[in-house]
Amino acid sequence: SMIEIAIVAGLFVVIGGLSALALVPVMTLIWTGSLVMGVGFVFGTSTALVYHLRLYRTLQARGDIPGDWIWKPHHHHTSLTETEKAYVLPWWFMGGAGFVLVVLGGVVGGVGVVKMFFENASSLY
Repeated sequence: SMIEIAIVAGLFVVIGGLSALALVPVMTLIWTGSLVMGVGFVFGTSTALVYHLRLYRTLQARGDIPGDWIWKPHHHHTSLTETEKAYVLPWWFMGGAGFVLVVLGGVVGGVGVVKMFFENASSLY
């Protein structure tokens, strides 16, 4: 079925990507991972701030600010009108993209650290 094909294709992409990273110098991996993480943090944090401000303003305009809006903001997406969703949700998705960059940078940097360990493992003993 399509799910199994997607899983196998995803595994090939992950294995191929990690294999390709093995060809990249250690410090390039670590610095690139750090840079991607930094960009993800700055982008994700700033878009999350805009998202929360827009959600607050939207809920405030209706006089409907539940006590948990800051801790569970996604629970209030279903109460938004289509116009409100167009105003608020793009920032939510952009914040998610920032999180993906942080995770991707962490994986790339982590591969660099593991690669550094194994390249220098013989000198550790």
